Amino acid sequence: MAHALRARGLQIHVLDNDRASATSVAAGVVTPVTGPRLALTWGFHTLAPAASKFYANCAREWKVPDFYQSRPIVRAFADDAERIQLRKQCERRDDIARLIDPVHPAWPQAFANAPLGCFQMNAAGRLDTRAFLAGSARVLRAEGRLERGAFDWNSLDPEGPIPVGDGRVAARVVSCEGYNLLENPWFDDLPFIPAKGELLQLRIPGLRDPRILNRRGRWLLHIKDDLWQAGATFQKEVLDELPSKGARREILAGIESYLRAPIPEDRILSQRAGVRPIIPGAKLAIGPHPDHPRLLAFNGLGSKGVLRAPYFAEQLAAWIHTEAPLDSESTLATHMLRARQKKRDVQRR
Repeated sequence: MAHALRARGLQIHVLDNDRASATSVAAGVVTPVTGPRLALTWGFHTLAPAASKFYANCAREWKVPDFYQSRPIVRAFADDAERIQLRKQCERRDDIARLIDPVHPAWPQAFANAPLGCFQMNAAGRLDTRAFLAGSARVLRAEGRLERGAFDWNSLDPEGPIPVGDGRVAARVVSCEGYNLLENPWFDDLPFIPAKGELLQLRIPGLRDPRILNRRGRWLLHIKDDLWQAGATFQKEVLDELPSKGARREILAGIESYLRAPIPEDRILSQRAGVRPIIPGAKLAIGPHPDHPRLLAFNGLGSKGVLRAPYFAEQLAAWIHTEAPLDSESTLATHMLRARQKKRDVQRR
């Protein structure tokens, strides 16, 4: 969001409270076809080119290696129903068929248990989220645009000056707080269904494959040498950033179901957890507050933040700069007003 505004020549000041974010934990995988229904990721053909261009431009401007790389995903069929579903999807939709390549059941080295074969998604990719966040912070700090600290939403007068430190006053304030928006008093009407996710960092000697491996939603991603990441879980009951033994067991059971050998305990190097900010219906929540237009949010990116953020950040930046229209189904106001109406309907019953 900061870089979309910065690119338009707007004056910005970023406050970072150093709280854990889903992005800092995420593996950064972009998946064209997803879920048990093997559906095309919402907006993929629009969002993917925008994301690829944005990350390439950032790396070029910041004079660093590319953060984003094309990384095909190979997914083993979990059962015969999944194989049939993919065939139907490809017959119905040419745009899905163009993204899919069949893979011979004998590959790859990693899969000991893929009797029904696999398919490959060539339009997939991966963002090194930690490298991107570090580069972003370095650039903003060098320009004097980034400050460690928290914005005081509780003391904010939405009709008065918006102080941002050192005597400066902002015309607008944009919340980019992820699931921590639940604690923000101005956006408590927003219908959130956040979900915790965890991943492991592993050492797997001898396993080499540049592709992302996946079966039943449990993926393996090669980082370098013998280093791999594995994930991810999806849990709505406990919302914190603490690694759990249950998630550890779940991830290991998932990848060991197709690996040729189990993962010994001493090859588990680390475990990380974060909470995804999810809006019902796989939509986003961006734009101005319905009652206080100087208060904005950029949220609801869910598990597809790497893919969605560049396109929608530019859309919101265009609204701030020129009042260009926002996607009506992705606006903060739409979600908040619907939630209020639903609450009134329940109270009448």
